[in-house]
Amino acid sequence: MLDSLDNPIWSALTTEHQHLARSHGLARRYPPDVSPFAAFLHPTEDAFVDLQRLVSPGEHVAFFTASPFDVPAGWQVDRSRWIDQMICEAPLDLVQPVRSTAGSHVADARAKLD
Repeated sequence: MLDSLDNPIWSALTTEHQHLARSHGLARRYPPDVSPFAAFLHPTEDAFVDLQRLVSPGEHVAFFTASPFDVPAGWQVDRSRWIDQMICEAPLDLVQPVRSTAGSHVADARAKLD
């Protein structure tokens, strides 16, 4: 599980969101009308070359990575920020759901009309 959290966009685009992925070689991305997120398994120069085939000139893409990476010439970082990620490693005590009776008066009213 931790591996998928280290590279969550890649993980999503190669599993649950694979049907949304736009792919070329070593690069994956969401369609621009869905999300700006893109990903590589490894941020190599070849991966950036592949990503260039998926990005229109002037378009912005976003990455969510476990650590910063070098951006080759021809690419520009507009914004970069560190985000803390919290992981719960202890089992949680699950609370039993409480059954709501809020809708029971509606059922009673319908029964009276029948």
